[in-house]
Amino acid sequence: MVGGVYFGQPAWKVPAWPGAYAAAIPDVPPEPPPADRAELVELLRRICPDRTSPWTAALLEQITARPDSPPRLLILNLLALQPESLLPAALTRNAAAEVAAGWRIIRAALGHPSTIIAVDRHDKTTWCHWRRYAAGGQVRVRAVAARYPQGHPRILLRSLVDGPPVGAGHWRSRRGEPKAQPPRFAAPDIIMLDPLLCWVLGTFLHTRRTGVRPVQVFSSGSGPRLILAQVGTSVSAFLESLGLSCAGQWCIRNGMLAGEMIDPQAARIQWDTDMLSLCPAVEPEAGTDCVRCGWCVEACPVGLNPVSLWAAAEKRVGLAVADPREAAACMDCGLCSYVCPARLPLAATIRTMRQREAAGVKDGG
Repeated sequence: MVGGVYFGQPAWKVPAWPGAYAAAIPDVPPEPPPADRAELVELLRRICPDRTSPWTAALLEQITARPDSPPRLLILNLLALQPESLLPAALTRNAAAEVAAGWRIIRAALGHPSTIIAVDRHDKTTWCHWRRYAAGGQVRVRAVAARYPQGHPRILLRSLVDGPPVGAGHWRSRRGEPKAQPPRFAAPDIIMLDPLLCWVLGTFLHTRRTGVRPVQVFSSGSGPRLILAQVGTSVSAFLESLGLSCAGQWCIRNGMLAGEMIDPQAARIQWDTDMLSLCPAVEPEAGTDCVRCGWCVEACPVGLNPVSLWAAAEKRVGLAVADPREAAACMDCGLCSYVCPARLPLAATIRTMRQREAAGVKDGG
């Protein structure tokens, strides 16, 4: 992969699962697992039609996109999608039975395709645990170096699956003239599984419990907490129930690198709300002119020239200007803004460009 930063494992201890988890499970008989793809689709529509990760497409969307052919490969992604995320490790340590049950149910309903379980090679506990499920030739555990953003499905797919992308080769020179569109990786028969979706499915079939997901909560001066939250709850009400005040604080959803600032009064817990971070509000640091260091280009995992995209949006004179259509390839990892010594709003600008380009394509057919 191009770019990437290794942050190492978070130093915090993985929190125990919330004590209210067991007490809140209703006393109901388990539901029978789906027997085939059609029953799995109906079950997903009933309990969790949306994506459970900001970066992984919803399983329902992935299945219905290929109605005529079974997948040849499942990838269970147990890598942290953000450097500070403890959720994959916590799911392994505290709810592996439910995750494994959900994965097996999905695999059986889709015809028992081969499976790769991707884990961080520096997380020995998770690695050893999931090796127990790798008996037989159709399930393999692959330990990879979790250099951020290695856990992003697009990067992980490129790392794990053999074969060149469509339009193999560099789709543009880093310093040269860009082409209109980056290559798309030809993987229509591969499904990427989010472990949280497996947990939701496994839990529901055994307990009929639905509509809740664990959310990792940070606040200044304390370590992370994993709390079960009801989907649809106001973010402010959820944080207040934990004794946390949003007054004078920034609330950032889904990671300090790739997340977004939200209004906790207006926002709600969604299926893809992985993390909520509270930090003191500060005055934004003013940016300076581009110093042409090239760090953003070197860090970009998909080979974009972030400052050229920024120059196109800002109509800056004296800098190379990129084709705005390149913004479609951005993964929202935030590395360009992280490494920029001039403090330019590269990631936010590219995100806005991508949204405008997507809206233009949709409106124009």
